[in-house]
Amino acid sequence: MKDRRIARFTAVVLALMLLLGATNTAAAGHFALKGRDYGPCDKLLGDTYIILVFVSTPNHPWTKTMKDRVNEVSWSSIAIMESEAKRYSAKLNLQFGGLDYSVPYEYSSDKRWYQYILDNYHSSEDIAGVIDYYRGSLNQDSVAMIFLFNSWDRSYTVCTNRDYPNFSDEYCVIFCDTNMHDNYLTHEVLHLYGAIDFYDYNNEGVQRVAEKYFRNSDMLYVSHEVDELTAYLVGWTDTLSYKASQFLKETDGLR
Repeated sequence: MKDRRIARFTAVVLALMLLLGATNTAAAGHFALKGRDYGPCDKLLGDTYIILVFVSTPNHPWTKTMKDRVNEVSWSSIAIMESEAKRYSAKLNLQFGGLDYSVPYEYSSDKRWYQYILDNYHSSEDIAGVIDYYRGSLNQDSVAMIFLFNSWDRSYTVCTNRDYPNFSDEYCVIFCDTNMHDNYLTHEVLHLYGAIDFYDYNNEGVQRVAEKYFRNSDMLYVSHEVDELTAYLVGWTDTLSYKASQFLKETDGLR
């Protein structure tokens, strides 16, 4: 009888190991996991410094009033991220500082403004080199670069993932106006550290699943909540929760 119980227990353990192994193998190639713990901004943990680069263009210079407004809401964004990290028992100490750059071009997707900043303000070929410099000089675990334009367009994040191993640039471009949310910074910074958007780009079905498991997430709607999968992606936990695992399972292959 004892030998039979041991045999049954061993069979159950082996089955669970096989199931977990299959789950991990499937998850390893999931689109949501490709930026986790990767690139210059790998984990949002420890002492982290956010550099706000106020980019003035000929037609859209920054004013002190507008910069003061950005700094005000930046403190709110930082408080949100630190509070949410604490909820996952992750240690995060965020600070931010500002740089003022002027470029002779308006913002455009050809990135002339970006190359001008590298050529005239930094002796580096890319932002990854700038991040390395500031990480060392400021004695920080991590550094994030945010380029701020005093004009209106769609904000976005440029980040690395395992599909593009030779691409090393990571930074945010945020367009500011007087109606900025108090967590305007949170969404894009989370992207830098591996988070994904939960809303659909081309009606893939990701949003439907996200609304099922993470309906209050900042990666889905404007909110103050960091969901369980995003917490895993940015390094606040090393364990996938049930909800996070189910999301990965139900969205595998959608993007």
